[in-house]
Amino acid sequence: MKFILIFLLFGFTNLFYAQSCQSLHKGTFRSTTAGIESFTIARKSNIQIEHNEKTGTITQFDIKWITKCKYIIYNPKVLHGKINYPPEITLDTLYNEIISINKTDHTVKSYFKKYDYTINTGFRKVK
Repeated sequence: MKFILIFLLFGFTNLFYAQSCQSLHKGTFRSTTAGIESFTIARKSNIQIEHNEKTGTITQFDIKWITKCKYIIYNPKVLHGKINYPPEITLDTLYNEIISINKTDHTVKSYFKKYDYTINTGFRKVK
């Protein structure tokens, strides 16, 4: 009986978390992590637009949701400004997972498969 209760509680928790992730599929979000450049993300349908407030660069990505809490952004197009990455760095598919949600804030773990680089970034939904 205890096992069934734990299983049901775990199932409801996962369902609630997945529904919470789905509420983040569309909207406007601002970065909240200290030490990371300020930027705003706007998501609608299958497009994500990022505005780096420090440089003024605006970049558009295609977005594909793998699960309700995991997505990739790819096919970057610079709409305004330019991105100053070192020549050995190329923009590629960025893998993302929403790892925590707290009211209007959430944290996303992001990484490139071909680079040994992972970052957790906090966001606040503003619209």
